[in-house]
Amino acid sequence: MTMCSSTFGGTIALRTALALASILPSATAVYAVAGNDRWATVRANATLVRGKGVTSVTGFVAGIYEVEFDKKVVDCLYIATLGTGSPGTAQLGQIGAAPAGHSNQNTVVIRTRNSAGVGADLPFHLFVGCK
Repeated sequence: MTMCSSTFGGTIALRTALALASILPSATAVYAVAGNDRWATVRANATLVRGKGVTSVTGFVAGIYEVEFDKKVVDCLYIATLGTGSPGTAQLGQIGAAPAGHSNQNTVVIRTRNSAGVGADLPFHLFVGCK
């Protein structure tokens, strides 16, 4: 497998996918799926720091957010972590992600809690992997 230390764009992902393609026939399909992925880095006050395909972020009561994307994400994979989006100390606490329980299938609900388990507004990263 070819390894690369470059950090420009999708160079690492592309080289990894090409290397995998030589040993796994379906590996190139894995890389093609990346175009459907969506992600967001959000501040505690529901301000979008950066993201892909995000149309809005809304904060509700302490620790409850909705992140809306430009496509249907109800049948996707969600990975959420607490994080500031800038260099510094890692945020401690808990986080959960799930599809919104209403008619908008483009929305993911995020719940954040502090270390004591109490709902709290905390910064987070959300990755949505879709087919």
